[in-house]
Amino acid sequence: MLEIELVESQIKYSVTPVCAMTGFEPGLSSPADCLRSLSSAVQETRAREQNIGAFSDSHDLKYRRTFRLLNDFPAALLDPEQLRIVLQPRVDLSSGEIRSAEALLRWQHPRLGPISPTEFVPILENSGLAWPMTRWVLDKAVRQLSAWRAQGFAMKLSVNFAASNLKEDVVEEILSVLAQHDVPCSLLEIELTEGSLMQNSAQVLAKLDRLVECGIGLAIDDFGTGYSSLSYLQRLPVSVVKIDQSFIRALGDGSREQKLVHSMIKLSHEMGYRVVAEGIEVPEAAELLRVMGCDEGQGYLFARPLELEAFDHFYRKAIEGSVASVA
Repeated sequence: MLEIELVESQIKYSVTPVCAMTGFEPGLSSPADCLRSLSSAVQETRAREQNIGAFSDSHDLKYRRTFRLLNDFPAALLDPEQLRIVLQPRVDLSSGEIRSAEALLRWQHPRLGPISPTEFVPILENSGLAWPMTRWVLDKAVRQLSAWRAQGFAMKLSVNFAASNLKEDVVEEILSVLAQHDVPCSLLEIELTEGSLMQNSAQVLAKLDRLVECGIGLAIDDFGTGYSSLSYLQRLPVSVVKIDQSFIRALGDGSREQKLVHSMIKLSHEMGYRVVAEGIEVPEAAELLRVMGCDEGQGYLFARPLELEAFDHFYRKAIEGSVASVA
């Protein structure tokens, strides 16, 4: 690990070494296997923020799987049998109407089977594949919006963006995709976590302002889990705040947890945001949030992430009456 300090107009370099060890059998272990084991041990030691570590089979298996997922994902981007999007609706807690939906990526690996997004998404977001992944989801989401428009539906879709996506020329890319499929900017919403919004603030704000000027909606995802200051949040051109599911699932724990969520809703409204509660699983939570003034809800109570055909059926049925749980 390399640290750089500027001292009296001179650059001072200080190096923090990491030592890792692995065992081998002379004449039986190949040089390539030995180097790979050492590389795995070093990465794990650095990940644990330690200076000394040793190779372990469990860490090596994790390292191999991570490497394989990174290696296999480019092919998945070109294979219609591997990647797909599913949609989870956002429901108005007062009227029961479906306001919008979130597009979520799913990966069916040809050999490993279904890969959990909680596993592969963080891996890809910290690699050079972060933007290709987001760009793929964006394209599929906009295609779906175009198909709905052709059927007379004006549904809005939200797409998750990683922090690294903001370093790309995202504005022109997004506008290009929307124009290609003749979809109005107002039908697209981009979700960003608090952490990603706090990085490269000046550059980020300029890009976010441009997106909003074009009519694209912005939402803060996992609200309450980051370390952003209120003064910084006030400067963001977002219109929606999504309270993290960890707070919603704790509503049944007691009055203290309920007061915290109520305060988050009240503060968000005072700042001009529309509030969405994530992870609603029981009717009691939905009713409590409605009384607190929360605008929308998302979670298994209303629907799990649905395949496109199932979502179409769910949406058409919801138009005819109130939303019922399909969890």
